[in-house]
Amino acid sequence: MKTLRLPAVAVGGVLTVAGIVLAVLATQVSTDLTKQRSSTCNGLLPMPTSAYVFGWTAVAAALVAVVLLVLGRRAGAWWVITLLVLAVLAFLFAGFVTYTVYGDAPTVRHLCSG
Repeated sequence: MKTLRLPAVAVGGVLTVAGIVLAVLATQVSTDLTKQRSSTCNGLLPMPTSAYVFGWTAVAAALVAVVLLVLGRRAGAWWVITLLVLAVLAFLFAGFVTYTVYGDAPTVRHLCSG
């Protein structure tokens, strides 16, 4: 059973990084849409589906990373605990990003005035 722990920890670390990268991509898509709405005074532009996909995939990847790191931890391995803390932080970050994407999604008819 000890031979399965190291691959689980390695996959958990990779999924943590993937979750962070996907969350950053979701943030970029949402920010680009907000900038485009402001520059064109068109508040009716819809949120691209990719923002939702990136956000929820980031949440799923970070959650799987947390589960794998909890199952693969060993007593006395400080670096596994460090990875576990980072995976939990990545999960919280991905959740916040997905919440922000949903917050930026509603359209506004009158964005600019004057």
